[in-house]
Amino acid sequence: MTRLSDIGERGAIEILSRIYDRGQPIGLGHDVGVVEWGDDYLVVTTDVVNQKTHIPAGASPTQIGWYATAVNLSDIAAAGARPLGFVAASSRSRERPSDAYGRTGSSCGPARSPAT
Repeated sequence: MTRLSDIGERGAIEILSRIYDRGQPIGLGHDVGVVEWGDDYLVVTTDVVNQKTHIPAGASPTQIGWYATAVNLSDIAAAGARPLGFVAASSRSRERPSDAYGRTGSSCGPARSPAT
């Protein structure tokens, strides 16, 4: 059985593009998805922020929120789109205090963009 570690991210994108990359304005592998939205387009992205690979030890919930906001909004801006909001996804330790999520989410407010 072939594992993700054998093919890497690019290999996984190649497999998925054979299934999902038909007729889209921008194909897979560009950090955003583009969906026809009436006479316009909707650009969507979600970069997962993983505690083990993206968050330095000792980072505060506010710093994590700012980082999650920045990586998602920068993908949208790089596609030439104007952000309306973003979807934040994080992978963190089960031992993290539950109030940290509220503090992380509230730090997204300065982006003037609703986080979902």
